[in-house]
Amino acid sequence: HIKDFYVRSDVAESLDSVKVELENTYCGEISPEYTLISPTGETVYCGGDNSFTVENPVLWNAEEPKLYTLVIKAGEEIIAQKIGFKRLEIKGSVVYLNGKSVKLWGINRHDSHPEGGYTATVEEMLRDLYLLKQANCNCIRTSHYPNDPRFLDMCDEYGLYVVDEADLECHGVVIFESYDFIATDPTWEIQFIDRGVRMVERDRNHPCIIMWSLGNESYAGSCIENMSKVFHEVDDTRLVH
Repeated sequence: HIKDFYVRSDVAESLDSVKVELENTYCGEISPEYTLISPTGETVYCGGDNSFTVENPVLWNAEEPKLYTLVIKAGEEIIAQKIGFKRLEIKGSVVYLNGKSVKLWGINRHDSHPEGGYTATVEEMLRDLYLLKQANCNCIRTSHYPNDPRFLDMCDEYGLYVVDEADLECHGVVIFESYDFIATDPTWEIQFIDRGVRMVERDRNHPCIIMWSLGNESYAGSCIENMSKVFHEVDDTRLVH
């Protein structure tokens, strides 16, 4: 069966083509087939190659969140994943998305509700999203942990940029020394990295995510630095905060 998959896309600087690469993890020997369906319902690729090129792609952004559908068929198993193509880069000190400079008007969001506590229903998540769009916000930071993956599906579909934040905070140790008390202690490095990599591996197929956040209120130190290096190794298509 398909244990995991990662859809990596590299949009050309000219924006007129995108190279799609699929990294897959299987249990057993299978030969998967891939079908890519455009936002308008046309099949733009069908075959067994892990790498292929799409000409004249429809690109994703918060104003026009156009999604493709990737269908992976492996034996009796079929998985459909919504994906989007975008080119994200820094020129000088300016962030460009699909060749245009982007300003992020954002908000911090928790998975919370005044009555449900840490649990929010799909309807309540959708209401959050509508309120943010009505307020002309275009970006969400998932403070201070990865949000419900269903909310990321909504951000993909309705168009909101996401700064996805790892479940990492060190402010509880300030009573001993400072924020960097364990961030500078190599004993904790494997735990720091584990917190971050689990988030990246869970969420990296979402086009809405433009930036990974290493955590909140953890100051700086070797653990954070090495965590950032691993982020870039696991997914070098996004910015790291």
